[in-house]
Amino acid sequence: MVPYNTIQRRKHQRYDFCSRIDYVLTPGNTDEIFKGVTIDISQAGLRLYVFSPHHEGQGIRINSKLPEDVESATICWIRKCDGELYEVGLKRSEIIDTHSKEMP
Repeated sequence: MVPYNTIQRRKHQRYDFCSRIDYVLTPGNTDEIFKGVTIDISQAGLRLYVFSPHHEGQGIRINSKLPEDVESATICWIRKCDGELYEVGLKRSEIIDTHSKEMP
């Protein structure tokens, strides 16, 4: 993975990471699976495109494998892009120590 930018203003480095994911809203109907596409990822969270409007503060559980072991997160911000496409910033609910793991 390539670092998101060379000027580090964040606590955790962001990396470009494009992958389709499945997720469910929490709390909520865990039978309703939503689809998204990751844009970038860090130890603290990720940014992705989603195809359904959600709201800030909404919890989600990611059902897809990611390199940073993000399983649950909270929507920090959301922007409508075009049509039914939204860009979402997620903050990981639990930050797992990954210093012993190497980024792929």
